[in-house]
Amino acid sequence: LKKIFEKKNNHLLFLDLLNQEDMKIITSKLHELDPLRKKISHSRALSEQEFSKMKMYLEQIMEIFSSEWSL
Repeated sequence: LKKIFEKKNNHLLFLDLLNQEDMKIITSKLHELDPLRKKISHSRALSEQEFSKMKMYLEQIMEIFSSEWSL
């Protein structure tokens, strides 16, 4: 998802769903989650702190999408 958002002009495809600020926030969160994604994909366990971070970021991303769609 991060790569889709970051790719050249793909952000234009999401302008009807997300404003620029939300796009930056989501992209930033996905970038920070990438090491955790890689760790999971290589069957390595997350620490409690990593799991909490992942959960918090995903909740924030979901909140952005749900607030935008509820308008």
